[in-house]
Amino acid sequence: MAKTTVLLDLEDMSDEVLDDIQEAPDYIDPPAGDYKVRTVSGKISKFENDEGEIIQSIQVTLAVEKTLELVSDEEPPVPDGSLFIMRFQGTLDGIAIFKREIKKMADLESTKGMTISSAFELMESGLVFSARISYSKFKGRDGVVRNNLRVKIVPTIITEDEDTESLF
Repeated sequence: MAKTTVLLDLEDMSDEVLDDIQEAPDYIDPPAGDYKVRTVSGKISKFENDEGEIIQSIQVTLAVEKTLELVSDEEPPVPDGSLFIMRFQGTLDGIAIFKREIKKMADLESTKGMTISSAFELMESGLVFSARISYSKFKGRDGVVRNNLRVKIVPTIITEDEDTESLF
């Protein structure tokens, strides 16, 4: 189901108090560590590469539900609700990895009959799972060293009191 956007008459609202409007979460690069996360959405992203070609990728937005443990004690805590993005290349390999990861996120035996659009709908339902965040470095074509976010989906055990316990 697609989200509907409600256009507001901001001039009529200009003197209204903003108390009833929820503040938007920040997009972050979460520090390396173990997290409980929730899917927020998925979409196809298009951009132009250095050669002027239009490239597509799958972009999955995730929210931090809880920070379980950070690799470094010097990192600041991650606010619950903070958002970050996981990307899959618009190639056969990228789609194959996306298919594998959506099975893990949703704890599915199979994705038979699933489309990319239905996977996005499933993500909008707020799938919750444990993840280990890490980074790898790579040198871009321009010679600049960049960090690549890696998200490893980790199986979880549901305890008797329904709390999620990670398997880290």
